[in-house]
Amino acid sequence: MSLLNKVLGVYNPNRMAFSQQEAIAAIAISAIASDGYLLDQETERLIVLLTQMEMFKGYSEKQITNMLDRLLNLLSEKGISNLVAIANDVLHPEYKEI
Repeated sequence: MSLLNKVLGVYNPNRMAFSQQEAIAAIAISAIASDGYLLDQETERLIVLLTQMEMFKGYSEKQITNMLDRLLNLLSEKGISNLVAIANDVLHPEYKEI
């Protein structure tokens, strides 16, 4: 169990795992939605930003939109803390730079 999971108290050994792309998108969507609102413009801008990232090369805008929709559903069901913790579990250390 990672320190983040201990601090947030969200450890669940049966929870799902994300791909690196899903983990990055989950953290981004969590940050944007942390104020309790997610405007259409914010989602549209995130899609543009993700399509420009090397790790999303080969993903169509529709694939990214579908991924974000799934992540938003998880965000609604599990909350920001759980979504970030799931992403943190699989995120490669190079993306965890402080």
